[in-house]
Amino acid sequence: MSMQVHKFRFLGRLWLSIILTVGLFVTSCGPKTENKSLSVSNALQLCQNDSSPIFESLDQLFLNHQQGLNWLSRLTFETPKRQYQVRYLSRAQLETQASLLLRGELSSQSTAQIDQAFKYKEELRKLAKLKEQTERLEFLECHMGNYYRLGKIPFKSYVDLKNGNTHLEHVVELCSVLRNKPSCLAESRLIRGADFNSMTEKYIKKFEQKFLDPRFKLTSRLEGIECKKTTEGKKLILPVSGTEQDIIAAQTAAQWWSSKTEKFQLEIVSSNSSSAIKIQHIDEGPSHVNMHDRNEINLGPGLASPLIIAHEMGHILGFPDCYFEAWDKDSESFIYIELDPTGSNLMCNINGSAKIPSDYFKQLEASYCD
Repeated sequence: MSMQVHKFRFLGRLWLSIILTVGLFVTSCGPKTENKSLSVSNALQLCQNDSSPIFESLDQLFLNHQQGLNWLSRLTFETPKRQYQVRYLSRAQLETQASLLLRGELSSQSTAQIDQAFKYKEELRKLAKLKEQTERLEFLECHMGNYYRLGKIPFKSYVDLKNGNTHLEHVVELCSVLRNKPSCLAESRLIRGADFNSMTEKYIKKFEQKFLDPRFKLTSRLEGIECKKTTEGKKLILPVSGTEQDIIAAQTAAQWWSSKTEKFQLEIVSSNSSSAIKIQHIDEGPSHVNMHDRNEINLGPGLASPLIIAHEMGHILGFPDCYFEAWDKDSESFIYIELDPTGSNLMCNINGSAKIPSDYFKQLEASYCD
């Protein structure tokens, strides 16, 4: 399958380099949409059209404040979140927010100096976040068919149940993706008192086993990666092909996948062998790894920071993304759910405090070294 991301105009990507990245099961744009709602058809059409004039104006405002955004990145530090995060994304919502921002103070002020960047830090944060969201929206719209199908997985009901909102309909939704709905409804009519808690716990566990746990598990080992035993523990040797700058960035990124506590190290070696992982720079689209082949790291414009590469290395090694994105037909918007409540897992949430869970090192050792 091939990747055709239409209509990405990634401008000023450097500040966003720790935000926009995906490990894709790559597909082509414009899937069949028979028996889908009108909203799906409209979204598919949007991915072929020119950008909204409001979004184009937002692009220009973003460019005008590049220096201010660079100052902002030095002034702020992202703290990991400690709960499940559920967010919604729609074109109408973002166009309204963009319109308000374009009429605000940033339209007539400069933030090139650090004191001005500090003065307008809240507006700059809104601008950066909105730019990220509009670009993400355009990508999601262009792959609407996939996200519509993913929307049938009731992760939203799962999160509600985990957060203590124990409604029977949520339990039935979880049950219905594991069994047929009539039998789930029949079971729900028979429960009383403590039986409800038992049914809830049963289907939460079954749902996690099928839909959640695989997002935190290594899929399969990749041939060509060597494991060596050293005096300090285990070491994986990953051959990488790229420019000298790419190799240096990859070696820096490998530090995230090394741990003295876990006695584990990932070493990057420059290689032109056929088994080497190729680092390529693409003209448009987010950084990604094709999860079918796992032989290339494709870096989008401005998306080549060591943190981004470390995330993509996780895909090369075999770990999937551990967040959930889908089309939510109830709200007619895209839904995004972080499935790591700590907010610190690099494969779930790319931020300045991201790290690799200790269990991931154990999985790597079991797959590549045993």
